Amino acid sequence: MISSLTSQAYKRFGGMSMWQKRGGWVAWLGRLRPERAVCAFATDLDAALEEIETFALSTSPQTIVVQLEWDQLPRLSDELEGVAGALAEAVFLRWPALYDAPFQTVDAIQPDEIVDAARKIPLVSLGAAQRVIDTCLCAELPLLRQYPLADRVHQLALALAPERLLIVLTTRSTTVGRDRAVAFSRGAEWIADKTKVRVVALLPTELSGTQDFDHISYGAFHDASALEWKALVDSAPTDTPVPPIARPALSSMLEPSTARAKGPDDIRVAFGVIIGQPHPGSEAEKLLHARITADEELRWLFQYNRIVVTSSGSSPCVDLVWHEGRLVVEIDGEDHRTLGSFIGDRKRDYELLLDGYRVLRLTSHDVLGDCDLVLHKLRKLSQAINKREAVS
Repeated sequence: MISSLTSQAYKRFGGMSMWQKRGGWVAWLGRLRPERAVCAFATDLDAALEEIETFALSTSPQTIVVQLEWDQLPRLSDELEGVAGALAEAVFLRWPALYDAPFQTVDAIQPDEIVDAARKIPLVSLGAAQRVIDTCLCAELPLLRQYPLADRVHQLALALAPERLLIVLTTRSTTVGRDRAVAFSRGAEWIADKTKVRVVALLPTELSGTQDFDHISYGAFHDASALEWKALVDSAPTDTPVPPIARPALSSMLEPSTARAKGPDDIRVAFGVIIGQPHPGSEAEKLLHARITADEELRWLFQYNRIVVTSSGSSPCVDLVWHEGRLVVEIDGEDHRTLGSFIGDRKRDYELLLDGYRVLRLTSHDVLGDCDLVLHKLRKLSQAINKREAVS
């Protein structure tokens, strides 16, 4: 039995201690253990997802975040199949950077080296690894449908490196049925167990008092304000027993297979850049890489997603760099339109300028809309820099 402070308040805040709350998202995420599913409750889910991506970028090596979102809590079968499909998409986007293989570019892939790297990883099925490689070479998602679901999610996670993976399951619905909530929780636990990764069920704050999420609520994170916490504690009854947690068999929660399958309403795969390659999630970077690689004048100049160590102590990873010409090219997408990004970009440009690097900023719209014009600008710049160097 739990006292007045830790009955309703403790349950609503998912067993979260106050020091966890004060530590913030990054501190809490950093303490998550593999093979465990746990809830996080947020009043602003979009802001919470930004915090998760910030955490991913702050880790070394960078965390790969696979996030699935449903408007309503999914059936258990749809939840599990959705995760398998999202992992296949993440593997395809990371290709050929799989199985901790030696660095390779998309235009110079050595499949045998990837197989050799996979062979060194415990529990990797070489048959599954070969199918992953073959399907990626054919520009298809490695769904591995010939394998049982548990083997599929495990092998796909191994291709990405389970210790780097974070799976986030999200719904924006504030009203859920009991059966779906219990099944969703058990599904999250099953996913964590079979993939050996960290799993977070990111849910609206309104669901934090729902007993049906008890399976994954211990140690949960809650971004509620101190006033919300105090109000909840003040309203808690004086002596409320915590009901025991029943754990029905997972198979008993599967709804009839005659129901139409419903995939996630949104899938996001977020991970850091692959040094030396265009970002796999940026169509603009991939297009410009292909066009520069085919250009006889420019192909020898630029390197992709490279770290530049500045005298200011920063180490920005820039989209393209021509070290000899001291030229950096950045391709800005929609995420660069916020005030914080604008300020951060200018600070970085200044630090690069102090070390003699000129910075050319292009938008993804520039590259995708008129790549010929972008290539013309790069040629004119390289010619002007070479001419200036020759004179000096």
